[in-house]
Amino acid sequence: MHTPMANNMHSTYVNRLASNIKRRDLKEKVVQIYESFFKKDGQSDLFINLANNDSFWNDFFLLRANPSSLLEIIDSLDKQDLLRCKNMINLLFTKSVSTLDSDSPIRIANASITLLIISQRILISSENLSTSLDLLIGGHDFEVKIALLSNKLYALLVSENSPCFRSILLKIYCTFLMCCHDTDTNPFVDHLVSLELFDLLLSFLASPVTRQYFGFQVIVLLTILINHKGKKNLGELFAGRLSSVDNEVALDGYAKVISHSFLEFTRKFDEYRDETSSTGLLSSIASMVGHMFIAEEIPQDNDNLEPDDTVLVAFYEIVHLNRHFIAQLTHTHGENYLNGDPSLTLNSKSTNKNEQIQNLPSNLLVTFFEFCSIVMLQTKSEENFDTIRLAFIILTCITEDQCANAIMHDLNVVFRVQLHRMPMRHRKVNDESFKGPRPLAYSILDLMVEFLSTHLTKNLLCELYIFAIGVIHRLLCFQKRSKIRFNYSWRELWYALINLIKFLVNNESELIKKWNILSLSNCVVDIFNLFITFGDTFLPSPQSYDDLYYEIIRMHIIFDNLYSLALRYSSMENNQYREYGNKLSNSLINIKAIINHFNSKIEQWSVANQVASLTEEQVLEVVRNNYDSLTLKLQDSLDHFESYSHVKKKDIELFARVMKKVIIKYREKKLKFTAEDQQTLMQEILSNS
Repeated sequence: MHTPMANNMHSTYVNRLASNIKRRDLKEKVVQIYESFFKKDGQSDLFINLANNDSFWNDFFLLRANPSSLLEIIDSLDKQDLLRCKNMINLLFTKSVSTLDSDSPIRIANASITLLIISQRILISSENLSTSLDLLIGGHDFEVKIALLSNKLYALLVSENSPCFRSILLKIYCTFLMCCHDTDTNPFVDHLVSLELFDLLLSFLASPVTRQYFGFQVIVLLTILINHKGKKNLGELFAGRLSSVDNEVALDGYAKVISHSFLEFTRKFDEYRDETSSTGLLSSIASMVGHMFIAEEIPQDNDNLEPDDTVLVAFYEIVHLNRHFIAQLTHTHGENYLNGDPSLTLNSKSTNKNEQIQNLPSNLLVTFFEFCSIVMLQTKSEENFDTIRLAFIILTCITEDQCANAIMHDLNVVFRVQLHRMPMRHRKVNDESFKGPRPLAYSILDLMVEFLSTHLTKNLLCELYIFAIGVIHRLLCFQKRSKIRFNYSWRELWYALINLIKFLVNNESELIKKWNILSLSNCVVDIFNLFITFGDTFLPSPQSYDDLYYEIIRMHIIFDNLYSLALRYSSMENNQYREYGNKLSNSLINIKAIINHFNSKIEQWSVANQVASLTEEQVLEVVRNNYDSLTLKLQDSLDHFESYSHVKKKDIELFARVMKKVIIKYREKKLKFTAEDQQTLMQEILSNS
């Protein structure tokens, strides 16, 4: 309770603060007070006067906050000036937090904005976390103060407040949870969040309204929490909670946020392509000549075409942890129709190809495959390499899930997927838009074949090739076990695999310095062995099986060279690749047997029929007539694979690196509080009052 004398002193003090500014400046009263908070002298007296003056703070938080001026004033101070204002900053933080349970919506809004601004500037701009913590909160009763903040934020977030205000609250959470690049060392996580908050965030995804306003913020927060590895093991608890979510509406909301992000990225890419597409004869010639020497890639300096790894990490976590989510992968998202009209199809009168494609029913996998095809176009940047690797890890997790495979191979569940292909001098890019609807397994195979065919450079992306071949292997294993006869263009896959072997052998001396190309080669040979041993169970017809043998025989020199390479390394003493050489040479036994057996039969047929050069049909006839005399060795574990787990050192480093990038970019682009945000908030408050 304040005495009349105290109130008079308060009134006199506030008036004196305002009168210190020259009349001609005409500054807002709140700005005048900000300046007094951060002036370089008189800090001790100011703190004493305001520390227990509730009337002042009640009046202060009724004044409309001015975020831009507050930021400008704080930014004008150097480190020493800020340290001199430490007590006043602590007090401003404490009073902002305590005002969050005021009975006045205006005070709560202004306190929230003030808390957001000072926390962002003090925590995020500082190079030393311990110094910034002391500057913002003070070293005394840290846990108590953060627990109080946590309780008040949660209470406001769970209440029926406006979406704009809830968005500010989530920005405050993000500010504290992103104050340092390494979430494991973040001191706020263990004290600021709880399982109840985690569940509340998930519930926001279930509501179309809250999802529209801050669905992406929720995804970011969930991702940060799951990847936190602090003392209380909250990250494991959050991961466990996410794995057990079976609320279809919430999971559908999660999927829609991710799908929307992929759609937005694809839309921006299409717009860029349309804007930069060449017109006229001279530009067409220049484009043609350019593509003769270099494949077209996404420009690295275009921010609009920069993929958001936050979404990929969030997608990985839900696919990796939650089996109930698999059903959402192919759930048709009606809101992805152009202008919300599901009646539009490729048969409509629209002549715009991109518009027609967007009119088709879509789902998360469709948008993800299209996203992957775009990011695959840019592999020069090391930063983008992490993005592609993360995308391939997700593809790995999806293709080793039996439920997901069953959906992707279902002949009755078909979608049209617009894959973007790299223009290259030796081929014409096919128009993907007029491929008929197909099971999604077709598209993922197309995607992997495209990658295998377009990245054969001296700077080989060996890790990505291993992932790509692993994805193909998982699909084939499912087809073999389920006895699904898939009418895919298998020759395209075989061409791509054989060309990869050829490239590895021809460039062995350079590649072996950086990569274990023997292990990669063995992965490729295992794919062929799977076709040879079990192809009769999943290839669509005997003709396809004959075609496989024909391609192996036709390209036998490449396999012979690979076998010679394997023997060379297996015979080397004290060589780190000797074991891999032995394994590769053993894996090639059946391919060598096929080559030797049928080449002998072809030569005999050629002599007997006096034909020097056989046609394809003649070779196939020799193959069909000589299967019975071919002896092959049964090889074990061809249809088995190791389930993906990111416990390996490289993967742990990848996720740590990606999460750091996620935090830095989110802080730079998504945490800003604009004048428009404030105007919307105030309008919502006034309309509800």
